[in-house]
Amino acid sequence: MNIGERFYCSRCLAEISDEYICPRCGYDPDTPADESALEEGTTLMGMRFHIGAVRRKLTGGYIYGAFDYVKQVPVYIFEYYPALGLSRDLESESRVIVPPDREAAFRDGMNRLKAGLSGRHESFSGNNTLYVFRP
Repeated sequence: MNIGERFYCSRCLAEISDEYICPRCGYDPDTPADESALEEGTTLMGMRFHIGAVRRKLTGGYIYGAFDYVKQVPVYIFEYYPALGLSRDLESESRVIVPPDREAAFRDGMNRLKAGLSGRHESFSGNNTLYVFRP
């Protein structure tokens, strides 16, 4: 990620000298992306967060490297995207589409995640799902 004349690895958020293979985590920006994940460069929460690469794919969703423009620091953001046969809206490429027969399980899981958050985390809704970050 190139943020104001500084380069950060899109996956591990290490400050690097240029947008090449990260010497810290080995991330190669030319590696094909996970088709179900948000595209690098997507912005969230009214352009507050600039999404980088997938840090890790978990059972319940994705952890992305990101940049917080309000605080001017790199952060990690979790996107609730469980293995329930979800897809993304083709027009926005960001909005989560939940199959009708999985809607109750999706909402229940999202509510449990939100209820289980500690005071050290914040969350916001967008793209028909939940995002969690630590400010």
